[in-house]
Amino acid sequence: MNLGNLPVEATLAALLIMSILTWVIGISKYLRLRHLQQESKAFLHRFWQSTDLATAEMQARGSNSDFALLAKAGFDAYAEYRTHPNSIQFYGDVHEVIERP
Repeated sequence: MNLGNLPVEATLAALLIMSILTWVIGISKYLRLRHLQQESKAFLHRFWQSTDLATAEMQARGSNSDFALLAKAGFDAYAEYRTHPNSIQFYGDVHEVIERP
C-alpha cells in the first residue's frame, strides 16, 4: 500500500460510509412516514365511523396518531367547557370555544 494513496482511500471510505448512512436514514424515514400515514388513515376511518361522541372519544384516546392528538385536544376543551359553562373563558357558542387557541 502506498502512503500517497492513503488520504484518497480514506476520503473514499468516508464518502462511502456517509452515503450508506444517508440511504439508511432516508429509507427509515420513508418507512416511518408510511407507517404514520397508515395509522392516521386507520384512525380517521374508525373515528368517523363512530356512532356517538363517547365512541369517538374512546377512539381518540386509544390512538397516538396526529389526528388522534388533535381530537383529544378538542375533547379536552369540550370537557372543560361542560365543567365550567358559565365561565367568561367559555363565553360563546360551543364550536367557537373549542376552536379557540
